[in-house]
Amino acid sequence: MSVARLFGEGLTYKAVARRLGLSPATVRHHLRQAYSKLHIQNKGEIAWLLTHAEAAMAQ
Repeated sequence: MSVARLFGEGLTYKAVARRLGLSPATVRHHLRQAYSKLHIQNKGEIAWLLTHAEAAMAQ
């Protein structure tokens, strides 16, 4: 979730990796898994899903 959230905020693989203490390859792996499980294709869809999920949880 942390990887997806940071990536959805516009950070690059390398920036996400640095912030979380992971390798860029690990970040890419986590994102590929998230794309597959959520049936999404790109960074914009991650951002949209996270925004709507957080809004729904706040209600």
